[in-house]
Amino acid sequence: MITIFRIKKGINYYPEDPNYYLFRLACKVSSKRLFPNFTNQDAWFNMQYYNPADYRTYISTMGCRTRVVSNVDKDNEVVTGRGNFSFTTINLPMLGIEAKGDVDKFFKRLDEVMELCKEQLLWRLELVGKRHKYNYPFILGQNIFNGADKLDDEDEILPILIQQSLSIGFVGLAETLVALTGKHQGESEDAQELGLRIIRHMREMTDKYSDDLHLNFSLFATPAESTAGSMLRATKKLYGVIPGVTDKDYFTNSFHKHVCGAFTVM
Repeated sequence: MITIFRIKKGINYYPEDPNYYLFRLACKVSSKRLFPNFTNQDAWFNMQYYNPADYRTYISTMGCRTRVVSNVDKDNEVVTGRGNFSFTTINLPMLGIEAKGDVDKFFKRLDEVMELCKEQLLWRLELVGKRHKYNYPFILGQNIFNGADKLDDEDEILPILIQQSLSIGFVGLAETLVALTGKHQGESEDAQELGLRIIRHMREMTDKYSDDLHLNFSLFATPAESTAGSMLRATKKLYGVIPGVTDKDYFTNSFHKHVCGAFTVM
């Protein structure tokens, strides 16, 4: 379970705020145990949805790195009763290895894989959407999902699934950059810029999917605790040990850079 501490001016952010002491305690715990994680309610990308009179707009997260609030249905840009329906993770380092340093070839292949992920997510949405409300007596029968109260027991559930997000994730940006340029984003400004270009390109594609299909596609920094290991093992089996790419036990998590060394918190 991931604990999230939400920060808000006037509540717990400044010393004069009534719950500032809780913020200090959360920081103390995080310095020793790395949790809780923190989310900033006042960030512009959260505040654009915030309505102090409507608790459904108070930002909450699913685990350590994803939240669902924006919506192609502009009348339902809320966090309650919504979540990530499904996501598919791309093995970026494998694409980087296959490109053999050719950045244009990498982007061409990335586009193909993004399209494949989109089609897989649409297929799953269609398949699950044919199920009925009665198939899910708790989450739908108790009207926990946004819009479930508008469905009869015999109705198919696609109308409420389209309120959720469809995400395309990725793992191993650092290793991808090493495969393409010889350095990761923490070692080279050029690699950093290429990394930003890759992620920006993926985001632009998911935004286009949302506009074209009127569905909530998003780009997702996969929390790849197990995927980072399984994808590396599969890649190493195909391509062997490549320094800086497949020479560890796992790929770096999403857009992280390589861990330089261990540390101990006293």
